[in-house]
Amino acid sequence: IVELDDPSLSPVIVKYYWDEFKFDTFHELLIRWLRDSVENTPFQMRVRAAVAVGELLKIDFRSIELAILNNWATSSNPTTRASAAIAISIPPLEDEWSPQILKLLHYWSTVNNWRFCWTAAAAYGGPLGQRFPVEALKDLKHIAKTGDMRLIGVLTQSISNLFDEGETNKDKKEKVLDSLVDWTEKHKEV
Repeated sequence: IVELDDPSLSPVIVKYYWDEFKFDTFHELLIRWLRDSVENTPFQMRVRAAVAVGELLKIDFRSIELAILNNWATSSNPTTRASAAIAISIPPLEDEWSPQILKLLHYWSTVNNWRFCWTAAAAYGGPLGQRFPVEALKDLKHIAKTGDMRLIGVLTQSISNLFDEGETNKDKKEKVLDSLVDWTEKHKEV
């Protein structure tokens, strides 16, 4: 067990181990451990695992997406899907990752899989949606158009979070309100 006094060192350590131990066996072990580390575990452990996966996405995006992120995003367990939403929010903290992550979230928002939609909506309800409100609202509309009742709770929460962010930024609040008006003008669509 390693416990750090400075949590900001976590990404550095994850990157170091991934790069230093380039053996397939080590990567497979780490992937398996991280993939399973969010099932029925305490909240803080899920968050730490999600942050580690988010950091690994910046190192080896395609492998981590296929081996961990997609599994989490389509899990039957909502806390596991929430971990995927946290992980996918880490790479766009660096601008170079924003287009790729937004493209993936758009795909998840429009694909015929309610769990991908759920995870995308959850991701957009956090800092990612606050940073990219136009993209978030556009994709949340796609999700709302599915009419899937399993998505109502996460959609409501995400819109509420974006609206609450508007308390400090009037422009964002107006974007949310304008989007809701747009969504409801044609009541048969959404």
